[in-house]
Amino acid sequence: MVNDLLELPVYIQVVLATGYIGHSVANQGFRDGERKDELLYSVLIYGMIGLMVFYSMLSFWSGSLVVSALVAIAASWIFGVFWRITGRNWYFKALNATGITNENGLGSLWNRLQQDTSMFPTQVVVTLNDGTKLCCDSVQDFDDASVSLYETDDKGNVALYVTEQKLPSWDDFKTVDNVRHPSWGDNLTYIPSREIKYVELRYKAN
Repeated sequence: MVNDLLELPVYIQVVLATGYIGHSVANQGFRDGERKDELLYSVLIYGMIGLMVFYSMLSFWSGSLVVSALVAIAASWIFGVFWRITGRNWYFKALNATGITNENGLGSLWNRLQQDTSMFPTQVVVTLNDGTKLCCDSVQDFDDASVSLYETDDKGNVALYVTEQKLPSWDDFKTVDNVRHPSWGDNLTYIPSREIKYVELRYKAN
């Protein structure tokens, strides 16, 4: 397989390599259930950008394939990052403003909470099926932890640092001791989605 790819013309290798790199970065977090035609068109778009940069650098560096390829890869990665951070948001705002669609391009609501970088979480409260509440009172207090802040995935599983908890029989929350320990590290709690009734999150604009 690898040998077959290496035997392809250089311009095809450049399109495939730079195109896939650009596509992967630009669509990070949105690739679950990705269609093959979407993958193909996106790789071609970023690959054409990489190809143009490749041949531009090839003439500038007097035929250096290695330097030209590295610059093309870097350019595709930068374009992908730009689209992922800014371009996607601008594109859907333009569609919203012109009345074409109200979609935000972020997929499900849960996916938006994961992928929307225009806001950041400040507090998380997870209510379990039995009524127990697990709270990270200040998410930002853990931005220097090994697993920073809190984590979630597209299956709805949640991992957070529980600083307060409340059992159904308790009147109020109680502080959890030793969540951060100088010797043992930080106590991260993993909560599978099947155990979760609902999640409350506080956000601030980024």
